[in-house]
This record gives sequence, C-alpha cells and structure tokens, in this order.
Amino acid sequence: MKLKVFLLNRALAGDQISRPARSVVPVPTPDHWALLAAARIVLSTIVYLGHLGGILGDNKYTRGWWNYGELAAVLGFFVISG
Repeated sequence: MKLKVFLLNRALAGDQISRPARSVVPVPTPDHWALLAAARIVLSTIVYLGHLGGILGDNKYTRGWWNYGELAAVLGFFVISG
C-alpha cells in the first residue's frame, strides 16, 4: 500500500517513473536459419540410416550405420527444434 501511495505522489508531482529495460532478443538472420536447417537434415539422416540399417539387416552396405547414435540424434533434433 505504501508503494502505491509513493508512486502516485511521484506521478502527481510530475516525476517520470522509469520502467525496467526490456531484454533485446537478437533476430535470426537467414544464415542462422540455414545452419539450423542443415543441422536438422544431418540429424534426420542419421535417424533414417539407423532405421534403414535395422530394416535391411547387417550387410556390407549397412555395417557402419548402426554406430551413429540414433537416440542422440533424436534428442539433438528435439533440442534444436525447441
């Protein structure tokens, strides 16, 4: 209650009541969006190749696809997507 009276008296006296400064959020540039898109494509490709390696089985074409960490790629995808 005392704060309201204090602020009202200052406003009636013509004093300027300063407001807290707003935080400035940087606006993403097209370069930022391109990097985000490239990261999402890489992560989704890792997940795709992991699934494809699981479907086709272990052969000479899919031998290395299981070791890229599909779970980590999915979690990274969630983190950068918000």
